[in-house]
Amino acid sequence: MPLRARLALKVFIMNISGLLSVIEENTNYQKLVNSLNGPSKIGSKLVISNPARSYLTAALYRSLKMPVLIITSQPETAKKIYDELLAWCPTGTPIRLFPETDFLSGEFSSTDSAAVIDRLQTLATLVHYRNQITNAAAPPIIVGPASAIISKTIPQSEFARAYHTIEVGTEIAPLQLIGRWQELGYEMIPANIKKMENRYGGGAGNYKPPRWYS
Repeated sequence: MPLRARLALKVFIMNISGLLSVIEENTNYQKLVNSLNGPSKIGSKLVISNPARSYLTAALYRSLKMPVLIITSQPETAKKIYDELLAWCPTGTPIRLFPETDFLSGEFSSTDSAAVIDRLQTLATLVHYRNQITNAAAPPIIVGPASAIISKTIPQSEFARAYHTIEVGTEIAPLQLIGRWQELGYEMIPANIKKMENRYGGGAGNYKPPRWYS
């Protein structure tokens, strides 16, 4: 029987947030921060070159300590800015990509699944920050194309009610968990049920999420 080797690739992103101190010492930048922190409700319009937008955004985020929403015209631009912010912002900054996806096709691809995960993580991050579920939750940075930002999603109150976290060490009754998922609209699908029953002794299966999930 031939041996099969699996190659696991892990992407390391160089963090260059230490360079933000360079712009923070600039007089014009300090004036900008002061104006944004001032009592005036009038927004500031900035004309920024593409190479500098992520750098300046990361600096303003660190100085202002408030949530940031970045809306782009194209999905590819949102992904690029998201990747750049991962390098410019300090490690641990809650940066989330809110991509678009096709909910009307009736069929889901692997690309749709990845987009759904990103969207759910974004909504969960907003719930964490709004409700301060975690101690001293940092304000998030959300990046997404206009087509995704304007798309209708589940109301915040309903998402917060249905949201729950399962992690290592969590004690939970499997049947109660399955019942809760079914109440939310999840449906069990037949794929791999028999295989999972043999492996886990029953009570396990795959679930198809409801249509409102993101």
